[in-house]
Amino acid sequence: MTLAGKLYFSDDQTGPSGRIAERRPLMADATLRDDASVPMDISVVDLSSSGCLIEGASDLVVPSLVTLGIAGIGRVPARIVRRDGSRYGCSFLLPLAEHVVAKAQALDTVVTFPAAALPRLVMFDETSMPDPARWPRPVRLLLLIGGAILTWAIVLYVLV
Repeated sequence: MTLAGKLYFSDDQTGPSGRIAERRPLMADATLRDDASVPMDISVVDLSSSGCLIEGASDLVVPSLVTLGIAGIGRVPARIVRRDGSRYGCSFLLPLAEHVVAKAQALDTVVTFPAAALPRLVMFDETSMPDPARWPRPVRLLLLIGGAILTWAIVLYVLV
């Protein structure tokens, strides 16, 4: 004979919770959109496959439907199920896969670059710039005189 069962956490800081999945600490920035699609910056305190705890939202109605934009997961439709001051408990309408929750927890939104990968800023001054090869003086003089004659020729052609 085989028995199947579900494990529920019996209580937390606010009393019986009825949670199905274990919450993992996250502390990630996210965006909450209410039914009017107004975006609000929030923080996701903890996350599980069945829901999350958010803080930073102002005056949400319990129960109400929202959409949470969480880094590494994307947009997730959820229902606000409880409120504790500025913290709200959310239940996802569709549960997340465990590997998605683990990915969001492991995601680091700050990317560091090794110093060698960054381009070096080089400041030039007149002494460090290469000296361009100059044409000899007679060649420069011929170019100057030829340019002046050509310019006058164009002016006279246009006037006549």
